Amino acid sequence: MPKLEIELTDEQEERLRREAERQGVSIDQAARALLRRGLGEPKPNLDELWERALRLVGTMEDLEGATDLAQNHDRYLYGE
Repeated sequence: MPKLEIELTDEQEERLRREAERQGVSIDQAARALLRRGLGEPKPNLDELWERALRLVGTMEDLEGATDLAQNHDRYLYGE
């Protein structure tokens, strides 16, 4: 994934941080979601996302001990 460096105003940075906290995601994830919506990009194909997710089931150990998968599965699947 290409990296891009941008400059934000203090207010923009604070709003982006608050949005990331509200969604429970990283600042990078929140910025990508906002850009996708702002650019009018379609959401990822749900069938493709399910296929990708199913291929991962049982392949990794959760070192952080996530216990909120049932409540926040959309966040984990869609990254938003």
